[in-house]
Amino acid sequence: MYKLINVTKIWISFLILPAIAYSDDRINATAISSPLLRPRSVRLPNATYPLHYHLHIKTNIHRDDFMYAGNVTIDVDVRESTDEIVLHSKELKNFTIFVYDLGTGVRLNDLTYSYDVNNSFLIIHAHEYYQVFEAGFKYRLEILYDGIINEIFLGLYWLQYQTNENETVYQAATQFEPTGARLAFPCYDEPAFKANFSICLTHGNTYQAISNMPVRSIQPGTIDNQVTTCFYTTPPISTYLVAFAISNFGYITVQYRGLTQRLYTHASTINKGEKQLNASVHILAAMEDFLGLNYSLAKLDHIALNKKYGAAMENWGLIMYKESFLLYDDEADSQVKFKGFLTLAHEIAHQWFGNLVSPIWWTYAWLTEGFATYFSYIIIDMLHPEFQSMKYFLVEIAAKAYSYNEYSMRPHPMTYYVEHENDIRSVFDIISYQKVVNEYDLFESLQNAVSDESLVNKYNWTNSVSEILLSWSHNKWIPIVTVQRNYDANSITIRQQSKNIESIHYFWIPLNFASASDHNFERTTVDYFMPPVKEITLNATDLNIRLSNDDWLIVNKQQTGFYHVLYDDENLMKIVQALQENHLLIHELNRADIFQNIQPRIEHYDIQTAEVIFELLKYLHYEESLLVWNFATPIVDLLGRNLYGTATHEYYKKFIRYLVAPVYNRLFNKPIIDDDELTVMELTTQQSILSLACDYDLPECVFHTQRLAEDRIFRNVQVNSNSFMSDAVICAGMRYLNDSQFDAILQVLSNSATQDYLLYAIPCTQNEKHMQKYLKYLISDDIININMNISDSLINIFYMFKSNMAARPIIWRFIENHYKSLISAPFFLEMFNRLSEYVHTEHLKQYRDLHQQIAIALRDFDDMENKTLIAADSSRIGRKVKTTESFLQRFGTEIHEWLQHNQFPVFYASIAKKNNASKQRPHILCLAVVAQFENKRGTDLNYIPSGQFREKDNPDVSYRLPDDLRPDHYDINLRPYLLESDNANRFTFDGEVFINITVVKQTNKIVLHSKNLKFSKREYCEDIVKTQTCTDLKEAEPDSKTDIVTYILNQELPVNSVYVLHFKYKGSMDNDMHGFYRSSYVNSKNETEWLGTTQFQTNHARRAFPSFDEPKFKSTFKVTITRHKSMRTASNTNMVRAASVGDYYEDEYEITPIMSTYLLAFIVSRFNERTDDNGSFGIIARPEYYTQTEYSFDVGQEILEILDKYFDLPFYTLGIDKMQMAAIPDFSAGAMENWGLLTYRERLLLYTEEGTTLHVKQQIAAVIAHEQAHQWFGNLVTCDWWSYAWLNEGFARYFQYFATDKVEEEFELDKQFVTEQIQSVMVKDSMNDTNPLSDENTNTPSDLNRMFNSITYNKGATFIRMVRHIMGEEKFQQSLQDYLKTYQYQNTVPENLFDIWKKYMHDDEADEFFSTFTTQVGYPVITFNLTSPKTLQISQKRFLLKDNDGSDPTLRYVVPVTYTTDSEKNFNNTQPKFFIRPVDANKIVELNDNVSWVLGNIQVTGYYRMNYDEKTWHQIHHALFEDDWSNIPDVNRAQIVDDLFNLARSGTISYDLALDVLEYLETETDYLPWFAALNGYSFLAVRLGTDTSNFASYFRHLSNRAYRKLGFEENENDTTLDIYNREQILNWSCKYGNKECIEKIKGYFGKDLIRNPVPINIRAIVYCAAMREGDNQDFDKLFDKYLSETAATEKTLILNSLGCVKDNGLVNRYFNVIMSDDIRRQDKSSALASLYNENNENVEVVFDLIDSNLEQFVTAMGGYSAAATSITGVASRFTEKSQEEKLKDFNARHRTEFGDAATTLDIAEKIVAENLEWAENKLNTFKNYLESRSKSGSTRTSANTIIVYLLGALVLVTLLKT
Repeated sequence: MYKLINVTKIWISFLILPAIAYSDDRINATAISSPLLRPRSVRLPNATYPLHYHLHIKTNIHRDDFMYAGNVTIDVDVRESTDEIVLHSKELKNFTIFVYDLGTGVRLNDLTYSYDVNNSFLIIHAHEYYQVFEAGFKYRLEILYDGIINEIFLGLYWLQYQTNENETVYQAATQFEPTGARLAFPCYDEPAFKANFSICLTHGNTYQAISNMPVRSIQPGTIDNQVTTCFYTTPPISTYLVAFAISNFGYITVQYRGLTQRLYTHASTINKGEKQLNASVHILAAMEDFLGLNYSLAKLDHIALNKKYGAAMENWGLIMYKESFLLYDDEADSQVKFKGFLTLAHEIAHQWFGNLVSPIWWTYAWLTEGFATYFSYIIIDMLHPEFQSMKYFLVEIAAKAYSYNEYSMRPHPMTYYVEHENDIRSVFDIISYQKVVNEYDLFESLQNAVSDESLVNKYNWTNSVSEILLSWSHNKWIPIVTVQRNYDANSITIRQQSKNIESIHYFWIPLNFASASDHNFERTTVDYFMPPVKEITLNATDLNIRLSNDDWLIVNKQQTGFYHVLYDDENLMKIVQALQENHLLIHELNRADIFQNIQPRIEHYDIQTAEVIFELLKYLHYEESLLVWNFATPIVDLLGRNLYGTATHEYYKKFIRYLVAPVYNRLFNKPIIDDDELTVMELTTQQSILSLACDYDLPECVFHTQRLAEDRIFRNVQVNSNSFMSDAVICAGMRYLNDSQFDAILQVLSNSATQDYLLYAIPCTQNEKHMQKYLKYLISDDIININMNISDSLINIFYMFKSNMAARPIIWRFIENHYKSLISAPFFLEMFNRLSEYVHTEHLKQYRDLHQQIAIALRDFDDMENKTLIAADSSRIGRKVKTTESFLQRFGTEIHEWLQHNQFPVFYASIAKKNNASKQRPHILCLAVVAQFENKRGTDLNYIPSGQFREKDNPDVSYRLPDDLRPDHYDINLRPYLLESDNANRFTFDGEVFINITVVKQTNKIVLHSKNLKFSKREYCEDIVKTQTCTDLKEAEPDSKTDIVTYILNQELPVNSVYVLHFKYKGSMDNDMHGFYRSSYVNSKNETEWLGTTQFQTNHARRAFPSFDEPKFKSTFKVTITRHKSMRTASNTNMVRAASVGDYYEDEYEITPIMSTYLLAFIVSRFNERTDDNGSFGIIARPEYYTQTEYSFDVGQEILEILDKYFDLPFYTLGIDKMQMAAIPDFSAGAMENWGLLTYRERLLLYTEEGTTLHVKQQIAAVIAHEQAHQWFGNLVTCDWWSYAWLNEGFARYFQYFATDKVEEEFELDKQFVTEQIQSVMVKDSMNDTNPLSDENTNTPSDLNRMFNSITYNKGATFIRMVRHIMGEEKFQQSLQDYLKTYQYQNTVPENLFDIWKKYMHDDEADEFFSTFTTQVGYPVITFNLTSPKTLQISQKRFLLKDNDGSDPTLRYVVPVTYTTDSEKNFNNTQPKFFIRPVDANKIVELNDNVSWVLGNIQVTGYYRMNYDEKTWHQIHHALFEDDWSNIPDVNRAQIVDDLFNLARSGTISYDLALDVLEYLETETDYLPWFAALNGYSFLAVRLGTDTSNFASYFRHLSNRAYRKLGFEENENDTTLDIYNREQILNWSCKYGNKECIEKIKGYFGKDLIRNPVPINIRAIVYCAAMREGDNQDFDKLFDKYLSETAATEKTLILNSLGCVKDNGLVNRYFNVIMSDDIRRQDKSSALASLYNENNENVEVVFDLIDSNLEQFVTAMGGYSAAATSITGVASRFTEKSQEEKLKDFNARHRTEFGDAATTLDIAEKIVAENLEWAENKLNTFKNYLESRSKSGSTRTSANTIIVYLLGALVLVTLLKT
């Protein structure tokens, strides 16, 4: 059905067969005395033919005048001599007719006309009949006439609309198909009479006219304020395609491929047409490309008309639409958009099928409508696969075509002869539009068959193509194919019959087969064409299919044939068993087909046993396909209606709840309200799924719809833009209301006639008392208030009876009690007669008694002649329930026993696992129908704030939860208090949570996390509907160390049982940036604004709600937040409702995908949002910063698109269909990856071109990439425990560089990764305090904090990058896609990843390689020793910066080795040449050539350092002095520099050797090598303390070339890395006394910083140097700028620059600023670091300030832990023994206060001791080196430097001589 058709001669010839068959059926006129008396066909005669029309119509529609004058001139060709010319004309008058001989121009005088009313014929003839019109002659008819512009939408009709000023404006338009042209002008109004049309329209000059062709001219009219618009002549077209419109509309235009398309509508709606106009461009282009035939007119217009009915009309060049199909808002759901696109495609397809090629007569309407329908779905599926239009095709088109063929219909063949107007209109039905499309695959089957020579030779049916096609096109029924297998003979008997059993017509039926042994459902070619016989038996071998007795057999793969298939019960049961085992083995379309075909078997008892039906239904629990559910739902309803009222029904309800729960939860975990991302299939099916779930009392549905219904009724919150869905929700919400709720709703109905939707909803109630109350209301006087009368009420009662099975006995009793007062009502007897059809046999006696009473009562009424009571013995009585009774009689007992035997979980739902249906995880969702959320005032909580004194972590205590329970769903309600008016409650929040849990192991305990929450209710519930089954939990407090609270129960909870935990509590919104905390900012009015936000990673969700707060306890979450109307909220998912409650709103959010607690997030603020058109991507920030969100908005979408494609798992398909990124004023982390709501520090999300450096811009993009990558690595697939945090953070850090690099290529992040990530982590990883990537010793909160270090981030990303280079990019990408798809929505450990990687690596060392780099600490140094020019000896050992520090030096690694030599210089091949294993002591490698040097670790793709023998080091030194550094790339030069510094620092090589090689830096001008160098020199410079004069001189000389090249000014040739290099070189040059640099800086800073801003990319250097060299006035100048600055990035830059002050007074002053509220807590540590990092002289001053202001310092930094970390930072720069003594004294005095954080102070002491020891052993070597250079003049020039200078001089002399 989905296959595109090859248009070949074979079936083109078929298309003309009908035309040939009916070409001789016309009756030609013969001359008789009166034209009205002669017998006539209703068809026009063939004697004359129109050639050209000149049509001129004059209207005053602009004056509300509906009369018009017409003038039509028709050139006619006489093809057979005749005595008359016959035209169509209808409802036209005042004719004046002239006829001219076109050859001579002579007017014919002896003519008159007659009018045939019956046939709408205008007959022109002589007064006395004779053969006046001779064959071969041409005549011109000129006809003047008057007409009326119609009110109905046919012919030339009028429309109106209201302007914004409430003025009525009229327009005129046409609708000529099929027979409407005759209503507008006399014409040959049949499709075969094609002609050219030249059209002119006279109209008001404020209006414009449009027609099929472009405008040729506009001339002033003969009357004032009128103009005449004339159009170019059309090609030959049928009259029904002529069109014009006169209006005051505006238009929008688009051009593509030289074609102009316009969309016309009135000005107020013009913006609603942009999407459709753009869609039209793509659709038309796709049609052109598909057909290979360009659209043939010069323009295509679209006009939106305010019509009440009809979708659109395909007039050639001017398509007219009902407004709703062409115009829609951005909020329109996907169903509206899809229907709009489909309509566009349908009408555009008509431009070829119908317009370019037209049917010869309406008998063949299917030639136009069928093709237009077919291509509308094909083209939309090509252009918009997200609509899944071909699935919708099955539901909308195929299903309708099948249903039209039911017994109660009056079907007709596709080719169906019609004559009269009514018959013509009737042919535009399902047959022409939809049945035809289902038979197009027949054409393709034939095409494939006759093209296959083997089939042509094998089967005689290939020679019967015409017969095959005619058997379908000329038959009004569709066939039923019955498949009966003979299992002994392995044969198949196929029988066919028509759906009408009386029909003896047989078909040629295309058959194809699938079996368990041969289940290729993608091959849909014909295996056999069944000839038109009743029955045929075939052997499986004859059909060339593999089929054993145990196999199932399916016929009609993918429903490519248009027929029903019925199977014998045994084969059907085999299919059912296959579906239960793995339903995905059978194609989705065939699964749907099974249900579609089995429904009539149930209705007609054509099954042997009910078991097969229920076994078939049972598999639906695992069925995710909405297409299948669409066909299964009617069967569920059918069985439910049959079983209603029996003892079996309760069992059946339980069974259906089991079936529907998974699909309900999957569907409604997505948006339910106005969700633009729902597919059309979901929009089409969700109503039936929701109705089914609620009808069978699925608690999730009952609870949810009741809430939504209350919102709609009491708060007027719209449920859904889809009105049908809204009706379904409200109906479902009515089922189980309490008395007060029902009374309130009835009151709403009584008070407003606009609440008529309640008349649909209230009858859905299942409460008998409510039904009785509603029925009494309907016959009370109150109905007058809602504009109803008693007849309306009776209609409502009848509707209630039909739609609500529970209401039927109540309504019968109601009639019994009230018939006397109702009997005179006009509709009562009709209603009673129709209700009589539903009387069951067992109730006949009661019914007859009631019938007799009503008959007696009727005698008292005299005016009932036309109202007849049904006869007491009428066969109608009970006929509607007889099938139910027969069904129960035959199958009732069997069904009851089956349902009793097959027990199902009461409330069991599944979270859908995409592509992994067989591994669905059990999940309970929203199981409690509970009291509404209450906001109760509470007292302040008494607990120790975070950061105050805490007991030390105890490693022997278990901080982990047991595995006894599994949380499935959280329903969280929060009410924060942020307003000043909240008084004592301010900065607290009320909370209520329902947690659905499943018992995994039998237990008598409920154990979960809670911290700083004060509970008012704790309970657990066994039955989620009956609240009396809840049991209070005994009061228990969380453990102060672990936050674990244990509730001991009085019973054991059995395995697999489900419960709901219910808590009410109060929490505190602290300002420590953890949990649900408060933040603030000062707005543009200088007012402090407070907001609430969250940070839950790693273990802080427990501070917002009691939870299973570990990453492995994944669950779904629904969040509802109550907020003041002045504020807004955001959460992970989209909001589904905002219900007004006084001055507050309850914002409810969609259910999340299954995820860990730490990923939940919500914000309550007054922020604004920048968002895309459909609201799927947005940036949230305070309103003042809106303009600063543009860059992150743009780059965020670009990066997300890169990641979507890379992972082959688009973000918006993962379960959350929006992404918001929020800029938070106070935020402890840099950013946080909360799924769908990413949070950032403001400076990492906000960008201004004038206030953000390029480096910070890079940071913003990179951090966005980091958090977005987490949506897959961390959110979709999550580490099982924080021991493996690198599985989250390593990948995020990796893509932070390599995804951003795809978007912002100029940053060269692939290179920067080496210096920023690899080299930085290598320092930590070479010390004793490092940890492995996978650290099993992760238990305490301190352990958790430790895991978020550079090992996890940097080393994790480095390890991943190393794997990528081993594997190659293509395999690496495939492996990640494999990993994500395999483990989506799950938790993983590293072995899961490694198992995937090993599939793509195929290296024997893979296991050991993974292990040595992830479970061991550290990394190796690889030594290359060139023992001869061709022999390389390789060895490894663990690299340690300090021997004997307790580290294990014996560790060895599996190392991927890459290298190149001076003879190769191949720095591009990063594939390992081999691996070095731990057992390889000294690996010998023979080189291909004699070499001078060799360089290992190409592009630093391996995680190891390189060392060389001393000779090779010198050879490398020489190479670096050669031109272009001997083509050694900057990445490897940076590697050489970094390795030299660290090898020397560790004592592996001497500082003399390292410094000698580093002298090459005199020639270096690139960023990466200098970045590595400055890192190395930083360590040395710090160790020098304040003794830096020699170093300053040394650095100025070493960097002189780079300084001169870079200068201060940027130029157009600068790369990003040049700009960065300028920044670092200038910073160090100014810092170390470059006088020119300092003077330049003063010049920049001396100007007005607002009017003459410093160039952005040197601004940090200028500000810092100015502070270093400045005074109080300079400080004031910069600090004032900080206070007034609005750009977050600029504020951060200034903040860190202020720390460059060197004057002790300014140091003291800035320290006090840091302690104040002028600087946010999150920024205090970095501000303090700048104060002691930028100037060695400040280190001891800062420490003394801390010591003397400790209490203030601890408070400002946020607690002792943060304070200890900062103190350690200061101490790490101590260089004197006296400073060490100060630290020890400080620690001794304050150890008790610091508590647990005292261990950090101990580490500080250790660092200081190690640094002093290093300085004592090695610093003098560096000092001596600097001193010797200083004494020898400017430098100790190396031999290489001299050679370079001499060579330069020689070159210069040579040039001068030349």
